[in-house]
Amino acid sequence: MIYLASKGVDLVSARPLAWQVAGDPTGAIVLPNAAHWRCRWWLLRGHFPYVRGTPTDFTHLRFFTLNEIRHWLSDRDIAIQHVDGSASLWVRGLYPAWFRRPPFATLYVRLAHRFPTFFARDLIVIGRKGLGVPRSNA
Repeated sequence: MIYLASKGVDLVSARPLAWQVAGDPTGAIVLPNAAHWRCRWWLLRGHFPYVRGTPTDFTHLRFFTLNEIRHWLSDRDIAIQHVDGSASLWVRGLYPAWFRRPPFATLYVRLAHRFPTFFARDLIVIGRKGLGVPRSNA
C-alpha cells in the first residue's frame, strides 16, 4: 500500500503511478480536508486564513473536499473503497487546547472517523485501480 501526503507531493503528476509502483491495485491517499467545520466557519465569516498545520497552510498546493477527491480519482480509473478521517488534534491553529483533552478528545476522534468530511482535518481515502469508471470531460 502506498501513502501519499499532500505536503511536497504533486498529486496531479503522481496520479495512478503510486498504485503501479507497488504492483498492487490498492492504495491510500491522505489529503487535507478543506470542508472541515473550522474552514467552513472561517469562510462563513469571510476569511480563509493561512494557518500553519491546517488544510489552509501554505504547504498545500491545492484544497480538496471529498467530492473533488472522488472526481480526481475517477478520472484516473481509481474507485474509492473506503473513506476515513484523522482528527489531527495536534494542530494548535485548528483546535483550541481543550479539544485535545479527555473526554472531549476521545469524542472528537470518534466524530472524525464517523463523519470525516465534517470533522476530520485529513481525509484518508483507500482506492483500487481499475475499478473506477473514468468521467467524461463533457
